[in-house]
Amino acid sequence: MSLDHVENTGANNFVRDIFLPSERNPANWFLQTPANNTAANRAFIQSVLDRFPAELLPNDPRSVRTFAGQQGFDFPARDYSGRFDWNPRQSDNVFGRWQYTRQRFVADDIIKGERADQNNKQQNFGLTWTHLFSTKTVGEFRYGLGLRTTLVNIAAGNNTPIIRFTNPVPISGTIIGNAGAFPIQRYQTDNQFVYNITTLFGNHYIKAGMDIRRQRLDDLADNFSRGFYTFSTSCNGITYRDPATNQASVFYAFLNGCVGTFQKGYAPFFLENRSNESNFYG
Repeated sequence: MSLDHVENTGANNFVRDIFLPSERNPANWFLQTPANNTAANRAFIQSVLDRFPAELLPNDPRSVRTFAGQQGFDFPARDYSGRFDWNPRQSDNVFGRWQYTRQRFVADDIIKGERADQNNKQQNFGLTWTHLFSTKTVGEFRYGLGLRTTLVNIAAGNNTPIIRFTNPVPISGTIIGNAGAFPIQRYQTDNQFVYNITTLFGNHYIKAGMDIRRQRLDDLADNFSRGFYTFSTSCNGITYRDPATNQASVFYAFLNGCVGTFQKGYAPFFLENRSNESNFYG
């Protein structure tokens, strides 16, 4: 029996360009494009601003809207394994092995919707039974089980939209929604049954057997079904400028309801794969 524990905790540097307190005031929205001032646009802008904690204030001298701080994380890993050997009779030997591995990757979701936490498990079990029928004939049975679970979920919910603010972003833009391929929810089960019998016939070995495999995979792998919004400094021929600096501002474009591009995937993202394989040989 063996145990292996890894504790990986701490904090990493976290830098993001954030909205200014004045930009949270709805009175400062749609000043350049009042035609975009609709209830739906206001609700969407508010939902995005709510992802930025009010206590998150610019504190980095590199730009007037950059926040620098620490993001705590906790990445524990566990591995357990064991084996046994057993001789129930002189003509029989049984050998088994089991292994279980678990990894978790969790961190603070400072700007709500950026984190994609992981929870992964792998488990294997193998059993071999060897039987001596005579001094010339031996049989061997093997069974193998493999279990795999891969879970990657958006910490704030798997309905979180994907949002990017493109250049010019002063230092580091948000990654709300993380990757478009998330969530991933994958469950895999593999079974294998093998039996071989071998006998000595004169100067030759004769062998016959079978190898039967049953595999099952239930896989949810998204592809931008949550919607992918890209904001830039201009759209529909209009360049949006911060009235305070007269510089092109992607944040000001966002506050005016300007969406540079939008993508959304439509498909059955859940797939069921079944594989049955049978081999007989001699």
